[in-house]
Amino acid sequence: MLKVGTRFIVSSALSFCFNIGITIFLCERLNLTERNAFGCSLFMVFIINFLLMKFFTFRAKSAPLSKQLISYTGVAIGFRFSEYFLFRIFHSILSFDYRIVVLIVLSTSTVVKFFTYRYIFDVRKN
Repeated sequence: MLKVGTRFIVSSALSFCFNIGITIFLCERLNLTERNAFGCSLFMVFIINFLLMKFFTFRAKSAPLSKQLISYTGVAIGFRFSEYFLFRIFHSILSFDYRIVVLIVLSTSTVVKFFTYRYIFDVRKN
């Protein structure tokens, strides 16, 4: 589990860096608007992240690619809505500082994602 956890951290960090790098590249080199560049980057990083999780982090070979992609997509959408919902509750309704809320919500979400993605990619022992 430690090896998989380490690969998960590496994959997450790479996705973060890709997101920033692609957004900047699209803005600065291809002259896309910031909004469009970030939107394109999110889509590209979504695909990159799926491939990293499947082939690098969890090294999943058991289930068909399409089945895992569908599961991953559904879960990713669910996580985004949950993160936003929790942010709105703790910041907008309960008036917690947004920086603290973002840190706690995203940290908690990342830990839960690790175990959820382990299930999606059917990792039994690694």
